[in-house]
Amino acid sequence: MKKPAKLLIPILASAVFATTASVLADGLPIFGKPKAEDVKQVKIEHLDYPNDIKEFTDNKNIELAVSLLSYLHISPIKKITDNPPKINITYNLKDGSCITVSANSSTVWLNGRPRAIHDKNTFYKMCTAAFFFQNENKG
Repeated sequence: MKKPAKLLIPILASAVFATTASVLADGLPIFGKPKAEDVKQVKIEHLDYPNDIKEFTDNKNIELAVSLLSYLHISPIKKITDNPPKINITYNLKDGSCITVSANSSTVWLNGRPRAIHDKNTFYKMCTAAFFFQNENKG
């Protein structure tokens, strides 16, 4: 009985170390993301483009809006800022519920709960580029 315990302790210690290193290096992915097939409509608002609210019901843009969440990792050790959100994305689901993701460059609010973003600016820049950047090139 002692031999398995001696083997189990280094394995568990290695797993804890690897998990901690991964969280510190990459952050934690968000949980509770919607699946594209469960989303009926997406509404995207951007503070820098106040007159350009995007609403999508087509599969291509819904899939893009859902896939942007894969760039959103939170950090348990970074500070949450007091700055207001610059982007607000509302995922209206087919079952009648909705999921709201609001963010600035360093903080994300998931259904109203603030979390520090691990990789500053990435999610913000990806959302801007995906849905609003083409307007900057016009006229």
